[in-house]
Amino acid sequence: MGETLLPPTNTATVASRAGAEAFDWCARHDLWLRRRARGPASDPDNPLLRDVGTNVLKSRLRSHRGVARCHYADLLNRKPRSPRWPARK
Repeated sequence: MGETLLPPTNTATVASRAGAEAFDWCARHDLWLRRRARGPASDPDNPLLRDVGTNVLKSRLRSHRGVARCHYADLLNRKPRSPRWPARK
């Protein structure tokens, strides 16, 4: 678990253009990371739901408890029952 992932020293970056894509990593670097990827893990206490918006709401309820108490008090103590949590009315 305590392994530090550093890119290989024989890779190079090439400045392609300004902005979000300022650096393009060479294919060798991508292959190095791909070999170490463990893939997604499933957590029974934090299921990923089918609806992206519901996942975002679930995340925000958990990370912003004060705001959730004011605006979503009815949802705070509910457990996900199905892929449609919270239930639609």
